[in-house]
Amino acid sequence: MRRILIPLAICLALVSPALADSGEALFARLPPVELPELDKEVIAFGEEATFILLGLTLAAETYDGRSASSLAGSSLAGEDVYFDAGLALRYDRFLESENWAYRILGYGKFAVQATDDTYSIKPGAVLAPRFKFYFVPDPAVFAHIQIDVDYRTDKQKDIDAVSRLALRAGAGLGYGRVFDVGPRQRLVAVEKALRKAGVLDDEIPAETGDRILLHWFALRDAIGYYQHLGYMLKCLGGDGLLREEVDFALSYQLLQILRDPSYEDRRDGLELWLDFMFHDEVIDEQVANLGLLAYLELARPMEHDEQVTFTADFGMGLYNAKHWRLGLDVLYESYMHSEHGDPLGTLYVGGLVDLEAVNGDASKVGYLAGAVFGYANRFTRNLEFAVDLVAGLGSASMALQTDAGVGSGPWGAQERWFDTTMPGARVDPNVTSGESKVGFVMLLRAGFHYGWGRGSFVIY
Repeated sequence: MRRILIPLAICLALVSPALADSGEALFARLPPVELPELDKEVIAFGEEATFILLGLTLAAETYDGRSASSLAGSSLAGEDVYFDAGLALRYDRFLESENWAYRILGYGKFAVQATDDTYSIKPGAVLAPRFKFYFVPDPAVFAHIQIDVDYRTDKQKDIDAVSRLALRAGAGLGYGRVFDVGPRQRLVAVEKALRKAGVLDDEIPAETGDRILLHWFALRDAIGYYQHLGYMLKCLGGDGLLREEVDFALSYQLLQILRDPSYEDRRDGLELWLDFMFHDEVIDEQVANLGLLAYLELARPMEHDEQVTFTADFGMGLYNAKHWRLGLDVLYESYMHSEHGDPLGTLYVGGLVDLEAVNGDASKVGYLAGAVFGYANRFTRNLEFAVDLVAGLGSASMALQTDAGVGSGPWGAQERWFDTTMPGARVDPNVTSGESKVGFVMLLRAGFHYGWGRGSFVIY
């Protein structure tokens, strides 16, 4: 109890005297914070680097006859059980404004896949910038350009390394926006708590809410959440919105909301687009291909403790390889709390269906149907742990990606904790499938993630 009451007392000593008074001297003891300078048209902004400290996968499968040089799934052909371990670093920066947007995603990994008598070393890197230009801001109709550079190497014991360098460039039209609304929902929860306690009479104005969210974003790497609470009360008190002081009980409740990790990655919105995509396999000297790529994402927070995400993508080769592929994913997340509001982690369950032409023959269809069940929790703002069980049944040509839980697999929405690729990157119109035998695969994945700069800003 001392560990809670002593910091609360320090925080309240800084911010609670006569909160209704807007004098700046009341908050002079708060450490200074430098706010980012954003244009007035900015709707959302975020930047973070994530280091996957340890990604582990234990896999069992019944597939036979898969090519040993395949980079699409397990590279250890004929093995029933194998083990992956790896490290990865991911950088993500995005900005969404009324008239334009961009996202830059970079990713590097090093994974080792092993059985009792052989191994495979699999480094790789992805760079995927994307730019959107809204010629009709409301509703959000846009033209966009996206580029994807994907390099992978697979070196097996006593076998020459197999490398792949894929270049993709696409352009097309789309509709809608999807971005993280977690900060906004966190502030809504704070507002409800203040109004229920009788400290706040009216709704928080948009201008005040924007200032609070901007302070929270600037403090995203601060130790603890007492500065978040202090600057929030400073903004509310400075605008004359607080009727009385915030007591210890209410302060504890507000801090529980501020530290609740379930408000991270609360995506909301609808986005769909259609691209013409140029694809070239550089190292393998395959003939370049022109493909058609369509993508749909629908994300909705449900009430306070649930989230549903649905994605669908379709890719088709138009020139050389007449390959096509369709992927459907759905993910349901439930954020667990104790009776006192303490966060207990996230349970998630999802399913996927993938269909594709086998060996480039549009008349033969390979398939994969699978499900995932997992748990994730953040021990601190930066350190997160996730573990899940994945099972899939389908054609051997539709092998699940493993890569130590840090690779880019065919799992779309399910890869909230493990995936790294740009939307639609799994649909490769230039890759032909292998054997079409039916098999079963099961993966047990676990990983520790450590992030810098986690969090985002979104207008209130």
